[in-house]
Amino acid sequence: MNEQSDHIVSSFDDDIASIRMSVIKMATLVEEQYSFFIILLIRVRFYS
Repeated sequence: MNEQSDHIVSSFDDDIASIRMSVIKMATLVEEQYSFFIILLIRVRFYS
């Protein structure tokens, strides 16, 4: 029974790690898009 519990906990740990990596990737993409938008906005205002 202990091995089964360890396997379940390990599986949850893997799922949590996967979700964490997905959230980090999404946050990075949002940050990059936000930075691009700000730069674009500054250029539009500067050249207007």
